[in-house]
Amino acid sequence: VLSEFYLMHLRVIRHKNENKMKVLHVYRTCYPETKGGVEQVIRFIASGTKPLGIETKILTLSDNQTSSYYCEGTEIISVKKSIEISSNGFSWKLIRQFKKLSKWADIIHYHYPWPTGDFLSLFGSSNPSIVTYHSDIIRQKCLKKLYQPLESHFLNQANILVATSPQYAHTSENLLRHKNKVKIIPLAVDENTYPIPSNDNINKWREKVGEGFFLFVGVLRYYKGLDFLLEAAKINQLPVIIAGDGPERVKLESYI
Repeated sequence: VLSEFYLMHLRVIRHKNENKMKVLHVYRTCYPETKGGVEQVIRFIASGTKPLGIETKILTLSDNQTSSYYCEGTEIISVKKSIEISSNGFSWKLIRQFKKLSKWADIIHYHYPWPTGDFLSLFGSSNPSIVTYHSDIIRQKCLKKLYQPLESHFLNQANILVATSPQYAHTSENLLRHKNKVKIIPLAVDENTYPIPSNDNINKWREKVGEGFFLFVGVLRYYKGLDFLLEAAKINQLPVIIAGDGPERVKLESYI
């Protein structure tokens, strides 16, 4: 779906007499540096649009030295992080790299929330831009008030805001405020990347957990509402399997 969206917007792209459309993704991290959900989304968009002649680069931050390398045919430009405030990393070198890459790109694809990405957008060229809106900012209410003018400018200047579900499109205040440019593109996974379990492993887990349960797979973060899931499971006596790790693990284990 997103591939078709890119191609649909060829009419607003600067024509450079080249065969390939060039898309720059901007986010705080990416696969294989880390393996969370947004990283997988960017990964699958890059691999899924490649057969259509779309060339992708990813600009991101890293705890390691600044480097450029390829993963699954996609160039990743990883800039060493200088500081981090409230889980939001930054580097002055990132601005220089962004300016350079925004001149290369036809479309800039941001992934929200990441306030550094909002800030970088001030230094870009006049490229069409897409923002995939992964979630609202829930905590950091005091900092959010300081950040709000930048956020408003960022969302206002985007050509398209992508909501990942109808529910988010219809409940997020930010998306409702810009509903005239919201497109709904559900998240997806590439089954070809799944590991193939052995029959022994399948049987082992079937014996351990049985059948007919709720399954969650992912990083354990506060905004995913797993505490509500476990509270509901307690009331209804329904089995829940959680596969993953993250900062909420200790808290979630206290429900067991």
